[in-house]
Amino acid sequence: MKTKNLIIFIIIFLINSIIYGSGNVVVDNFPTGIAGWSGSGWNGTGSVLDETEYVYDGEHSLKTYYKITGAWGNYASLKIFNPSENWNSYKYMIFYVRSNPIDIDTYDEFQVLIYNPDSDSNATNDEVWYWSDKEILETSFFKQIKLKLDSKTNGGDFMDVDWDDDRYTNNFNLTAVTQITFMVSGGLTAKGEGYFWVDNIFITSNETFENATLISPEHTTGLAKNTTVKIKIGYNMTNIVCQLVDASNNYYKYELSDSIVSYSDDVLTVSFTNLKNGRNIIAVDAVNKNTGVPLNQFVKDLYVSDYYVIDNFETSDLTELNTSAFSGSTAVILSSDIHNTEYGGTKSVKLIYSSSAAWKSSGVRISFDEPMDFSDFSVLRLYVKGDVANTGRINVAFYDNDNNKLDLNYNEDDYCAWTGSDEIEKNFWVKIDIPLNSSSFIDGNTPANNSGYPSGDHIVEFNEIESLDIYIDSPYAGCSGTLYLDDIMLLKHGYEFVSENYSTDNNSVVNKVEISDFSSVYDINSGDYNVKINVPDNSTVKYKIIGINGESIVSSGELSASGDTVIRWNGKSSGKTVKPGIYFIRIDVENTDSNFKKSVIKRFYIIK
Repeated sequence: MKTKNLIIFIIIFLINSIIYGSGNVVVDNFPTGIAGWSGSGWNGTGSVLDETEYVYDGEHSLKTYYKITGAWGNYASLKIFNPSENWNSYKYMIFYVRSNPIDIDTYDEFQVLIYNPDSDSNATNDEVWYWSDKEILETSFFKQIKLKLDSKTNGGDFMDVDWDDDRYTNNFNLTAVTQITFMVSGGLTAKGEGYFWVDNIFITSNETFENATLISPEHTTGLAKNTTVKIKIGYNMTNIVCQLVDASNNYYKYELSDSIVSYSDDVLTVSFTNLKNGRNIIAVDAVNKNTGVPLNQFVKDLYVSDYYVIDNFETSDLTELNTSAFSGSTAVILSSDIHNTEYGGTKSVKLIYSSSAAWKSSGVRISFDEPMDFSDFSVLRLYVKGDVANTGRINVAFYDNDNNKLDLNYNEDDYCAWTGSDEIEKNFWVKIDIPLNSSSFIDGNTPANNSGYPSGDHIVEFNEIESLDIYIDSPYAGCSGTLYLDDIMLLKHGYEFVSENYSTDNNSVVNKVEISDFSSVYDINSGDYNVKINVPDNSTVKYKIIGINGESIVSSGELSASGDTVIRWNGKSSGKTVKPGIYFIRIDVENTDSNFKKSVIKRFYIIK
């Protein structure tokens, strides 16, 4: 029996040596379970479990359930080394951890503690070195944690728990490690419950680690759910693991044996088919098979707004477009490929319109080869760019297979509006988002009442659409102008987490808009959330708080601003305090003197 156990030990040692290299020593990667681990708590309860479902690598991981039951309570999973181990020559400890909180408090934090016999004459207990982090308790993928084995005084990550000494002492010593502990510690509120998983714990003498870089997509916002991601991870990589947490908090793990993952030369390609609308998180890990050095974990957010591009005019020869003009009006469609006259890509459509009589319209009609079902989408998005001479207003209409006009009850002076006001003199690209519902569209097949609008229920269906009109409505004779159109699409979510800049060539002015004071964490019990922004004189500023799934939490009115301006939010929506979680703040700045707009979006966490 002893011979058999020795053989198993040698095999595991050899495998670990191949995977991790001679500069690394495995503390525990749980090859057959969690033998040697136990649980302990103070003002806290829990259990230590053998996990076989959520595993970073191999077949097992360490799962810990914790519940804080009293003030400053804790619960931990721990392993005792007998005999003790000498870690003094190693530079880093690396492990992988994920969590699933049930109830979390501001004071709750994840901690790592390393016990070493006392080397300090001022204390009587064993020296305990610890590191802590709050965000891990909300990390739903296996996050790589790399801790430098030295005191903070010496540039490391650990502090001394021994309260008789300076907590930042440089008298760091790991010559005889007797215990390692992974723990969740609470605060005065005695609140905190959840799970965490730990896997692949090892120490290494390596001091340099390789980095990965994103090759494509170029932008990580506004993506489709079927997106291929290419990451440069370097040559000679093995143990490649790609993790995904989608916007619905579903967890997936992919390796080279999975069909969606491939690795050629130094590039890892992952063709996702299950991204969700909102924030998706990917994490990539690998190990250099020659040196045993692990990759610095590559983590990237992918923001998906599932969409269908009606036309972006990149490959268009305009044969699928027709003019749509009533008697007394004219429209000419041209292809535009001049710099600054396309929103995205290299081409847009240029519409020249005019009207010799009131209430005539002219514009662009996009016809589909077969009826299209748009009922699953919630927003029509298009980008327009006007001209100083424009008059009239922009309208949109869908036609179904019975040629029933779904007319748009939608007017916006900001876009291509009435009477040549200051609004239509802005010759920059503007995004128009139009909800696909009966509040925006009216059913053209419904008998109209005396006011010209449909009577009865507004029944609008978008399931058999044959064509789309984008046209200029002329309230009086002589309306004319030039309008550019680009990137017409349908979205399932009305809001994309995209930071957009609109301007003329006056980029020097745009760059003056800066966020000078911003906190990524907002304790909702501490008062208002403040963001300081610096803007040019005579600007208008408004802000919007947005939830993780794109829902609007609160919107402000326009504020006059010059120079340093503080935006304040009380943490409430409709009079109620919002819940902890991930949020976004969008700040829109407009300056009419310099003819520009800029939008800035920042992510922040609300805790309480």
